[in-house]
Amino acid sequence: MKVFCAEFSALAALLILLGCAVSTHAADGATILEPVTVTGVAEDRISGSSRLAAEQLEALPQGDGNLNDLLIVLPGVQAGEMTNTSLQGGEISPPLLSISGGKVYDNNFLLDGMGINNQLDPMYGSSTNSGLFLPSSPQTMVIDTSLVSRVTVYDNNVPAEFSGFSGGVVSADTISPGAEFGGKLRYRTTRNEWTEFHVEDEESFSDSNSASMQPKFTKQDAGITLNVPLTDQMGLVASYSILNSDLHLTHLGETKDQLRRRENLFLKYEVDLTERDVLTLTAAFQPEEGEYFYPDSYASDYTVERMIYNYQAGYKHYFSLGELELKAGFLQSDSERNAPPHLYIWKVSPSKPWGELVDSTSSREGMVGSLEESQQDYQLKGKFSFAPVRTGRLEHTVKIGADYERIRGSHERDADSYNFYSPMSSATVVCNEGAIDCIDGEQYFTRRVVFQEASVVEDIDQYNVYFEDLIRWMRLELRPGLNVGYNDFMKNSDYAPRLAGSYDLFGNGSTVAIAGWNRYYGKTLLAYKLREAGRPTLNQKLNVATGEWETLTYGPGYLYSRLKTPYTDELVLGVDQRMLGGTVKLRYVKRDGEDQFASQKDTEPREDGAKYVSLNNNGSSRYEAYSAEWERRWGRHYLAVNGTYQESTTSNEGYDDALDGLDLVETCWFDGRSYACSELPRRDYNRPWEANLVYSVKLPYNFTFTNHTKYRSGYVGLDALTSSERTTQGVPEEVAMAYQEEKQPESWIFNWKLDWRRNLYRNHGLQISLEINNVFNQKVPAGAAEEIQTYELGRQFWAGMEYYF
Repeated sequence: MKVFCAEFSALAALLILLGCAVSTHAADGATILEPVTVTGVAEDRISGSSRLAAEQLEALPQGDGNLNDLLIVLPGVQAGEMTNTSLQGGEISPPLLSISGGKVYDNNFLLDGMGINNQLDPMYGSSTNSGLFLPSSPQTMVIDTSLVSRVTVYDNNVPAEFSGFSGGVVSADTISPGAEFGGKLRYRTTRNEWTEFHVEDEESFSDSNSASMQPKFTKQDAGITLNVPLTDQMGLVASYSILNSDLHLTHLGETKDQLRRRENLFLKYEVDLTERDVLTLTAAFQPEEGEYFYPDSYASDYTVERMIYNYQAGYKHYFSLGELELKAGFLQSDSERNAPPHLYIWKVSPSKPWGELVDSTSSREGMVGSLEESQQDYQLKGKFSFAPVRTGRLEHTVKIGADYERIRGSHERDADSYNFYSPMSSATVVCNEGAIDCIDGEQYFTRRVVFQEASVVEDIDQYNVYFEDLIRWMRLELRPGLNVGYNDFMKNSDYAPRLAGSYDLFGNGSTVAIAGWNRYYGKTLLAYKLREAGRPTLNQKLNVATGEWETLTYGPGYLYSRLKTPYTDELVLGVDQRMLGGTVKLRYVKRDGEDQFASQKDTEPREDGAKYVSLNNNGSSRYEAYSAEWERRWGRHYLAVNGTYQESTTSNEGYDDALDGLDLVETCWFDGRSYACSELPRRDYNRPWEANLVYSVKLPYNFTFTNHTKYRSGYVGLDALTSSERTTQGVPEEVAMAYQEEKQPESWIFNWKLDWRRNLYRNHGLQISLEINNVFNQKVPAGAAEEIQTYELGRQFWAGMEYYF
């Protein structure tokens, strides 16, 4: 703790000295400083970015009300194929996003400039009943759309200020206090009766006993926002929202409910200390809760809870020399599963009869124990943006900054948990006193898996400094930059150069050429360091003669290894052309990812009997994309159109995918010929063509209509060949894996939103909304078919009402 405090204080002192130095320099030779008026931000033509303002966000169909649901209208952003399936319409988790071909865990999500990224185990997924891990996602916080004033997605030519990504940067700014008292109270809802499902096996779906199929649900989304001006110089905005989903399933012959709930409490205080100084304080709390049961298992109810705390402080001072911005933040995410300690798979018997209710010879009981995980994230950021300075015919706009982040992760199981199976019937068995794996005169277990008690805490300290200079000379803009990062976990110094520029061909801004070459370094994850400190599972067998449990095999252990930081090199070419009242942005982006994280497993047990899994840098990826976007506002109309063509390959989608040295030279069979296994098409995020059209219009009688049309081209999925199909197609025996094409069709999806607004009294009013997703009820396959094809949700209605004042 003393070391941490010293480092934290050292960086704080460094940022304060930076501010003092700038202040001294600005004051040199001057006794009076004229007030600085900030009128706006200069247009950034070089960065590859797309923006959605609060007005656009509010007009779009809201889905579950999280920001990720709306980002898919932007170019270069793809959601996974299993997003929004008909099987799990009651879930409330946000979709996973790939930006510019990057992996879903390699984006950098920022809320008011501070990271909200999961660096424990962001790819584990949504499974809640694992004996080893808790469900997780790339973001610690889910961003409520109603809190966002503007969001910017950077997908190419990303400024040097940003680091810790090889996909894209999502920077969301929250709403600020306004000058007048006001607020709004809102409510939205949908349910299975308002939803069309596309499923192959309707009987199994309608009688589902598992959250993997959710035929009946009710979702409710409600919230209140208050804007409270305290004085002319200070104000407060407060917001509370809740998203609730009740699932109705079958459990052991009865109807039983499950619950998903997420709440948001948000407070933001802002004060103009002087004409030059602004202080902002923010606090956000996000409790989440899920109530579950293990399918067909008696006494198996359990909960998964998560509590997120996010505190931020920001300070801005406007000098005549430029703008100083200091930020400090603390983010804590605590996850916990409370569950019965052991799982039993009994034989159906007079004392354990419930298996007969589901036509099984086994009666399940219990679950696999409780787990706890936590991430604490301390962040400090300092940035100085200099005012433009001329040196001869050159104009320089310099930006410098420094970031510090400490991430502490922990994982805990406070007691051993057992999964008992392979019971033996015996009318003569006499159980030991207190035995939990035996029933007198009936049965006892002969096998079990032991999830061992474990407690581990690990830290990462990360440092970044950056420099950027926007140089203007006549029609040319050139922006060289450098971001240098270091962390004490991998102990790598990562130099990420950024170079981008633009040239105004005719000097009037009508035609601008864009180019760039950049390097981006990804994140360092705590996952394997935490897993290494844990203990492997034990597979044990009962020695009937001695009554002792003997270990037969070990589950995988994990080893941390010092590796290189994954990185991506990027080439960008483009043109911005004014036309038809807007600007067409054409871009070509090529990315090569190297040293990507993958895993490898021992082929033989080590001295302790376990086979170990470790990370390596064997992964790689390739991405090429051509995109176009255009938008225009006129009168009561808004129109935005974008389209992207991409070609994307990757050796592995996640760091847990096995990819050892042998895999790199192994041959796979696809579409009638041999390929290197790492060159096969991506299994997800690989639609060649995607396009979006958003049209919004204010109609007579206070109606507003918004249409979002999304086109996705067909794509080629991978279908593994059976042994007989391998023989028929003449696949060589030495080929590791063989696949055939499975072509999935294109899709056109229309989502509509209709609002009616009526002022009632002064600034009080009412707004009623109707959203229709998948208006024409298209039957769209979700991912490549396995045993049964899965489809996306059909037509779904949301109804809502808002009272504003």
